[in-house]
Amino acid sequence: MASLERLILVSVVALLIGLGYWMQHGLQIERHPYDSATVRHQLDYYVKNFVARGRDGLGTSYVLRGAHFEHFL
Repeated sequence: MASLERLILVSVVALLIGLGYWMQHGLQIERHPYDSATVRHQLDYYVKNFVARGRDGLGTSYVLRGAHFEHFL
């Protein structure tokens, strides 16, 4: 019975180590293999006639208005 418990414990620990390695390896792999220089200046989306309202760190409110806004990758 003790050997079965030890086998289960070792299996769970090995599984956790394997999952940790798999997750760490997945974080280190670059998600987009294409060259970032070729993607630069590619239009992602645009907004026309926009109004953005907000507050800064001190609580002062501000309004940002614009005729055209573009976001690039």
